[in-house]
Amino acid sequence: IETVIRKYAEAKGPDGKPAFECRHVILVTHSMGGFVARMASKLLKNEGHEDQILGIVHGEMPALGAPVMYRRMACGFESDGSLGGSGFACIAGSTTSKANPVLAFSPAALELAPTPDYPGPWLLADVVDYGQKNKVLALPAHGDPYEEIFLARGKWYCPVVEELLDPAKQHKSISGGKSVAWTDYSDVVMEARLFHKGAVTAQEKKREMD
Repeated sequence: IETVIRKYAEAKGPDGKPAFECRHVILVTHSMGGFVARMASKLLKNEGHEDQILGIVHGEMPALGAPVMYRRMACGFESDGSLGGSGFACIAGSTTSKANPVLAFSPAALELAPTPDYPGPWLLADVVDYGQKNKVLALPAHGDPYEEIFLARGKWYCPVVEELLDPAKQHKSISGGKSVAWTDYSDVVMEARLFHKGAVTAQEKKREMD
């Protein structure tokens, strides 16, 4: 933002006079870029420079999160056959065992998960027995997707499998060498939770944890 404003503000015309008057920008976002722009505007406000953004135009912004993030964590990324799609599936994980250790420790990915404001329940499962459909799952039942779904340790519907979280053995406690992968994952979920609530400063995060 500062670079764009400076570029146009310092541009000169053929006569040597300023060619433009530029004090603000309008941000145009797509998908998760909407979250980035929203956070940028909050940071600028904290610094007293909120007037640098005249407006934000969001395109396909998952403002309340996207349930597809749950499916990506639980099942991996499908490839659409394109070079980009295949490459991203390779990086983020094309299967459960590959996607779990990548997405579970990616705060940005978990920030795309449905927030408590997302209309629910959105995680549904039915069992059909002799043509009779019986609902066996409807979560979140109490409006808390973090504790009810993403931190439902050991539950079949939890998007992460604890045994798959740390294949490279990177998450170790300092004393005893015991794996703390689940604890680290829980911290990332809480970081996403703070992001959803709009906590942007270290002091606000500290108060939330207290």
